[in-house]
Amino acid sequence: MEQSNGLLISSIDSASKSGDAFSAITESITKINDMNTQSASASEEQSVATKQVNESMQAVNSISQENHSIMMDTVKSCKVVYCIKRRG
Repeated sequence: MEQSNGLLISSIDSASKSGDAFSAITESITKINDMNTQSASASEEQSVATKQVNESMQAVNSISQENHSIMMDTVKSCKVVYCIKRRG
């Protein structure tokens, strides 16, 4: 009987320790899941920011090309005016 009580107490102690260990594991898993969620959110934000930068760079490129074209037209016009003035 005494041996049975000792085994019972030992089993209860082991079960309690196991429960504590599982609680710690569950808490760790929850923390890891939270970190993964934060990482995914940060990655998404970074992706959105990168897309916005790319769009801005494309707009700057487009404006630069337009300016170049206008400048080339101005150079041509200046050459024409110069040629006309030289003749006249």
